[in-house]
Amino acid sequence: MKWMAVLPLLLSCGPEDQAATLGGDVIELRIEPESLVVEVSPDQPLDLEFVAYATFKDGREEPLELVTWASSNLSAGDIDSAGIFTTVDSNGGVTEVSATHLEISATADLKIIYVDDIVVEGVDEAVVSAMYDSEATSNDELVLEYPPDGATVPRNLEGLGFMWPMPEDASIARLHFTTEITDVSVYLSDEQWLASAELFSLIAAANRGGAVDVAVETATWDGSTLSNHSRGPSATLNVNRLDARGSVLYWGSNLEAIMRIPFGSLDAEEFWTKDDSGGQCTGCHIASNESHLMVVSHGGIDGRFSVIDIEDPDNPTLQVDAPDEPRVTFKTLSNDGERVVGANLKELLVLDATDGTLLETFEHELPLTQPDMSPDGDYVVAVRAQGRWNSDFNFLQGELVRIPWDGETLGEPEILLAASDEYNYYYPAYAPDGNWIAFNRSATAGPYAAVDAELMLMHESGGDPIVLGVANGEPDQQNSFPRWGPLPDDDVLWLAYSSTRTYPLENTRAPQVWVAGIDTTLADQGLDPSKPPFWLPGQNPSSDNHLPFWWSK
Repeated sequence: MKWMAVLPLLLSCGPEDQAATLGGDVIELRIEPESLVVEVSPDQPLDLEFVAYATFKDGREEPLELVTWASSNLSAGDIDSAGIFTTVDSNGGVTEVSATHLEISATADLKIIYVDDIVVEGVDEAVVSAMYDSEATSNDELVLEYPPDGATVPRNLEGLGFMWPMPEDASIARLHFTTEITDVSVYLSDEQWLASAELFSLIAAANRGGAVDVAVETATWDGSTLSNHSRGPSATLNVNRLDARGSVLYWGSNLEAIMRIPFGSLDAEEFWTKDDSGGQCTGCHIASNESHLMVVSHGGIDGRFSVIDIEDPDNPTLQVDAPDEPRVTFKTLSNDGERVVGANLKELLVLDATDGTLLETFEHELPLTQPDMSPDGDYVVAVRAQGRWNSDFNFLQGELVRIPWDGETLGEPEILLAASDEYNYYYPAYAPDGNWIAFNRSATAGPYAAVDAELMLMHESGGDPIVLGVANGEPDQQNSFPRWGPLPDDDVLWLAYSSTRTYPLENTRAPQVWVAGIDTTLADQGLDPSKPPFWLPGQNPSSDNHLPFWWSK
């Protein structure tokens, strides 16, 4: 544990003759100390004494006991009637201490820095003090390989991996997390580490801005002496102050099942398997957060479909068994759960979600596919193909259209993003606030597994699209099928998608589910609102994982 200087308590005033003290009029108050910075560690709270001094009309200044004490931030600690502030020992914080006499007040600033040293099992605890006592030299090669600099994560993310290059002569590493009020170090003998949600919750609770500096230090330790101590440049990790809600449902090719990862879990569970659907592939799935239904297509293109009741996540049950007709590939659900709007063979179909019967066929002169319902239930966004058409997965010159929906029937399409000779637009998805639509574009191919697929964003009413360049990363990473997380009470939305980028801790290039934070205040300015993405923990890294749908449960 880091040695901390023992802070002497400030001189307290003994019992005063309050009648004498109040014999003159108080004209001003001040508090000592006026500003204080302290460090706390687990199981080591501090008692800090604050004293109020009164200035009287006759010029006297004396300690004053007849004041009311208060603290502006109870998560940092509390102050009693005698001016003794007792800190918490579980997090840092910034608070304003105030003293009030009648209508006269004074304030003092208190900053509490939470300090903790976490020593991984098998590492000599003597390394902690040795590293604090040693001066590290700069090493620009000690750069975090993962997570990417600037990544944004929710505070309940369990299992976020950290990875860095370990010099050949190094035997010890220190992963150092610092904020204005947090100083946490992890000591280990490896080049990677999985962080817990508990750590991020701590940082988020104690850190108003969300930004965390992360740096790596390495050294050689022979059991008594530390040498070759070096420190790399700091990277930034943004920890969102709120939890991400719900779970991600995705198609896992290795088990031929729709998998579910509840957010904050490290266990991917089989949610709906190939056996549940009579031995057929059911990777094409969509769920409704409002009605708690999931619709799956069997066998992909022109497939039979079934409807599953998923209100009980532990016991999804078949509601509509797959009829031979009608058939759909891509589909969406009405918010009331009564209707399925599905695409098949150039047409949009309106189906009864309770029994699977066909209610309406929406015919148009050009193929329509890949529908998605708006959160308010007033529109369906879809793709209309102006170029070559082979199937719902294979077409060119796709454009985005918005189609009015009255709960029963579809209206006429309105162009949101017109077809282009340069790009194919496809896979649209409404954001949970209804203001934005994420989608894909490709310059070389139809939607299915386009290597150059990029993530895009546009306003729900149209306008210039924005390339989500930070979330896309390097070219040709097959960033496909974006789907949003539930609406949080915060300024960051979450976007899940499939990508073939490398996850360094597993060294895989199989398609995996990644998640990026989206700051729509930047999108309002026409700027790229995306943050560097993180790999969704809990997946099987050797499996091809696709079509992540973010469900509210």
